[in-house]
Amino acid sequence: MLQKRLQDKEMMEEELIKVEEDFAGLKTRFKDEQKLSQALTEELELAKRELSRYEQAEKQEVNQEHLLLCRLQKEQVKSRLLGREVDTLKDKLQKLMGTDESICRVQTDHSTLQRKLSQQEASNRELAREMKELNSEIDRHRQIKNLTPGSNRQLFPDLCQNTKEVQTDSLTSDYSEKQDEESENEDPNHNTEVMNRRRSLVNSLNSLNSANNNVSPYSSPSADGVDMPPSGEVMMLTHTPGQPLHIKVTPHHILNTATLEISSPTGDAATSYTSTALIPTSGASPKQRITIIQNTSLSAVSCNTPPSSPDRTISPLDGTPISRMLSPNSSRSATPTRATLQSRS
Repeated sequence: MLQKRLQDKEMMEEELIKVEEDFAGLKTRFKDEQKLSQALTEELELAKRELSRYEQAEKQEVNQEHLLLCRLQKEQVKSRLLGREVDTLKDKLQKLMGTDESICRVQTDHSTLQRKLSQQEASNRELAREMKELNSEIDRHRQIKNLTPGSNRQLFPDLCQNTKEVQTDSLTSDYSEKQDEESENEDPNHNTEVMNRRRSLVNSLNSLNSANNNVSPYSSPSADGVDMPPSGEVMMLTHTPGQPLHIKVTPHHILNTATLEISSPTGDAATSYTSTALIPTSGASPKQRITIIQNTSLSAVSCNTPPSSPDRTISPLDGTPISRMLSPNSSRSATPTRATLQSRS
């Protein structure tokens, strides 16, 4: 029994040794598995960390894309608003350009109208002065007509001229160019107005001519007795009493000039005076002084007359005195001291 127990005990010891060996092997294996599990756990943690980083980076990218998308939408809205503002500014700029052009046109029209107004005012002043001179001349001739007896009305002589020189105040080239520019800028009705003005002046001269035919000389003793020309001689010009004066004004619209012709129709021995003057087109033109040239030669007779015999009258054109002498056979002749014509536009 004891031997059997010993055998069993030995078998149990052997089994126990085997179990211990297995336990040691399992323990070693457990440690290895534990180390492996720790390594895997660490790798898992690292993977989790990497995954979390990737998730955070993806979230950041998504957020950045969202922000960029929002910014893009905002920029698109701003671009649309700026496009509308640009269109509005373009419309305003076009309106301002049209307003500027209209202002330039209005300023040009204003300057043109201002120039025309100044020209018209100067022309009106000139016409008023001419009308005043013509009225004073007509009144003077009426006074002469009223103060002169009717029997001597046919003794009024024609106007004569004894000079051969022409003295004119020439216009400068700058003034001529200015006149040309102003004449180009004037209205088409201005030429008609100038023609009507010239016709009125011609009618006034014709009325003065008819008045001169009915007026006899107004006598008054002069201070010196006779009028002496610059040469110191008294020029006696024969004249047929009772002959009218023919005054003819011929305007040349192309050359912008006018020809004045004064003649006395006395048959073969007719005496005429002709002068051509430039007509300025501006209302503020300077006066042009013209000396009328005698076309035919006049017979000049020198004589000595007592100081009490001459009488003086007034020239019908410019109011200059004309000395008259009585010859021994009671014939009258006139010596004009100066005959000038004021040419006006």
